[in-house]
Amino acid sequence: MSYALLGLLMMVAGAGLVLVSLLADMIGYGSDVNTFGWLQFLLLLVGAGTAAGGWFLYHRE
Repeated sequence: MSYALLGLLMMVAGAGLVLVSLLADMIGYGSDVNTFGWLQFLLLLVGAGTAAGGWFLYHRE
C-alpha cells in the first residue's frame, strides 16, 4: 500500500472521528463535565491526530 493511499484513508478516518465527536456535542452528549465528556474530547483529539498524520503521509515524498 502506498503512502498516499494510506494517508488518504487516515485523513478520511480522522475526519469521521472528528465529525462523530462534534455531532455528539451538538445533540447534547458530554454537555456537562462527566466521563463521557472526557471520552468525547479524547475522540476529538484522536481524530484530529489521525487526520494530521494522514496528511503528512499523503504529502510524503
